[in-house]
Parts: sequence; structure tokens; C-alpha cells
Amino acid sequence: MRPDTIPNMKKIRTPLSSILSAMPKSEPTKSRKPREKPTPYQRKPREPKQKDAPKTSAKPAVQSIRQNLTLSDWLVVLKFVDEHPLLHQTDVVQHFKTKTDGALHFTQSSLSRAIHKRS
Repeated sequence: MRPDTIPNMKKIRTPLSSILSAMPKSEPTKSRKPREKPTPYQRKPREPKQKDAPKTSAKPAVQSIRQNLTLSDWLVVLKFVDEHPLLHQTDVVQHFKTKTDGALHFTQSSLSRAIHKRS
């Protein structure tokens, strides 16, 4: 059925602005209470660089960056372990740390893991 054929049906033509003004007003949205802003983390103080320090070719005794051994380095270490079965792992580490022709720096635990991994 069409709406104009229904006897009690009225056509409603009201402007949109009057409909919106007749709607109940919504309450203002509640916002969160203000939070404290986080402070930046405390950085460790650094030592100032010396401006008038002479240039030198000396290398630091202790490296601050850990470097991984290559596969050929590990093979040399494991061959040494096989040739000297009575040496303790800490002695093997000290031997390679104090070599004059290219010291290899690694720990006893990494040596132990390498030995366990190859078996």
C-alpha cells in the first residue's frame, strides 16, 4: 500500500533544524582526570673528552665491544683442546687470551658450549 492511500496517515514535512533543536541535549563528555607526565630516565654521566690529548696509536687493553669468534677460530680452539686433553677449560681460555700472534677472547662458558655442541 502506498502511504497516501492510508486514510489517517499524514505527511510529515518538518525541517531538520527543528528536529535537531527539539532533541535533548547530551551532557558534556566526561574526560579523564589529568595525569602526571613521565619524567625522562636518568642517564649515566659520561666522562668528558679531552680536547688537547695527543694522538696515539695505542689500543685499549680491554675491549668494550664483544666480538664473536669465526668458525675457523673455533676450529683452532677445538683442535687445541683435543691435542691437550689434560688442560682445564680455564687454562685453554687463558692460553688463547695471552697469545702474541692474535689473541682470541672468549669465556670458559662459551668454550664449554662449543665443546658440547660439537659432540
